[in-house]
Amino acid sequence: MATALQHEVTVPAPNPSAQRHGDSSRALGKAEAPGTRPAGSMETEWITEDLVARTQDVWGLHLGRQVDRDEAIEMLLNVQGVAMAFHLASIESETS
Repeated sequence: MATALQHEVTVPAPNPSAQRHGDSSRALGKAEAPGTRPAGSMETEWITEDLVARTQDVWGLHLGRQVDRDEAIEMLLNVQGVAMAFHLASIESETS
């Protein structure tokens, strides 16, 4: 039986002044949960406000309902986890 991986991450709310100034590509923040990489890591640097909004749009259409910001971030982190698992598996197979 497969189990879901839980990943707690603190991501700051959007900065309204950054949105007004067109800085929607800025990264949201870094993971601060216990057991994650130390502050300054690239844990969530790749998640931008534009990516969250796009995730909400795409998945909202697919699911037929609104996807809130936290759910979109969780989806993106799940994709990151799957990508990391594939990456680590490929490295392991290359060294075997």
